[in-house]
Amino acid sequence: LGAQEDAQASLLAALESARELGLAALEINICNSLASVALTSGRSDEAERYLADGVRLATAQGNKNLLTKLVHNQTLLAQKRGDQAAASILEARSAEPKDFRVGDAAPQFRRQRTGIHVT
Repeated sequence: LGAQEDAQASLLAALESARELGLAALEINICNSLASVALTSGRSDEAERYLADGVRLATAQGNKNLLTKLVHNQTLLAQKRGDQAAASILEARSAEPKDFRVGDAAPQFRRQRTGIHVT
């Protein structure tokens, strides 16, 4: 876990710098990377928070490319948790990025109580 902890520390420092400099795309990418590190380390709740932050930022920026990557990683997280229903919905959404609207999926997830929230 030492390498993962080092990666997380470096990414957190980079995230702070990206925020200070107003580099939204970089901030979104770093959230995605932090989620990957957390997921690799078995911290799925933490990964979910970083992905949700990234989705929120990507939506605010209208960045569909990064949004697609984040939703793909939310799919992987749902699969890792064994939540195939959420994974299927997220996978369908990420497969069609031109038709993807973030708010479409959120009510379904709340009803299913998956713990995965796209906002």
